[in-house]
Amino acid sequence: MYFPYLRGKLFELKAIEELVRNKKINNNIVPIIEPVNEKSQFKKLVLYMIDNKKKFVAIQNAQVGSYKKINTKEFKDARNSKFFIKGRIIKSQSDIDILQKMSTEETAAVFLDSDIFNLDVSKIDNDKVLKIIPDNTSFKMKFQNAKKLILLDDKFNKQERNADYLKKKDELFSIDHQIFNNAGYFGFSDYSIIGKEYNDHGFAPLAVSIHLVYFGDKDELRIRHFTSDSNSDIRDPNAKVLEALEKFAVWYDRQPKKNHSLGADILRENYDTKLYHGLGVLKKYSIMHHLEIMNRYLDERKK
Repeated sequence: MYFPYLRGKLFELKAIEELVRNKKINNNIVPIIEPVNEKSQFKKLVLYMIDNKKKFVAIQNAQVGSYKKINTKEFKDARNSKFFIKGRIIKSQSDIDILQKMSTEETAAVFLDSDIFNLDVSKIDNDKVLKIIPDNTSFKMKFQNAKKLILLDDKFNKQERNADYLKKKDELFSIDHQIFNNAGYFGFSDYSIIGKEYNDHGFAPLAVSIHLVYFGDKDELRIRHFTSDSNSDIRDPNAKVLEALEKFAVWYDRQPKKNHSLGADILRENYDTKLYHGLGVLKKYSIMHHLEIMNRYLDERKK
């Protein structure tokens, strides 16, 4: 199973909603959502996922952004749903103790750091708790029973500037989808095309890059960066987007069916119609594409 780790930015939440609405993901995909602000879109998605019987992990103690905690009263009915998996980022023993008290529920323990070897994890080493852990062999050995372990790794090789992607247009993204079972994991997780680093401030970029993952010849997951060329100043962002979209369209038209998706089809249409909806929307379609092709791959793997 794939557990994409997403922050609760509008375009990330919208990506999940549109995939569910269009029936492009099923139970192969269980999003982990760390809400980052108090806007209503997060609550709207929570209710939408429950109405559509789609499981998700909602982080109760977000570590980035301005979202303090998930209000118990506001989410009372939602929190009682079996599709609402309560998750905690583990920073101390008290976080583990809180999860242990929910022993009758499915919960999720998220270990983002590798400096917690002094914690007693035996209390949650059971099949009721999803344990999202970093790619660290020593860390994995702390869980003697190795039940419901999920491998989390940041696969996005983020460059300092968007223009730097011109130097490395294509690179390996991940093979975790191919090896997670044999490596003893229940599932795998990453930060999609956003990366682990959280930035709450938008800015006008010198260059525009569209990042799209795709399956290579051996079904390894690769990522391609489509980057604008007119990058000397911040003027005319629409022209920069169209430059990136043109490179994408030429590449996409040659791709096999396994690398096609609803999100990528919409990006392709945007090039034909010369529409520009903002950088967040481009990221939304790229995330949609990633989750849809991964869902399809996992479906095929079951056959």
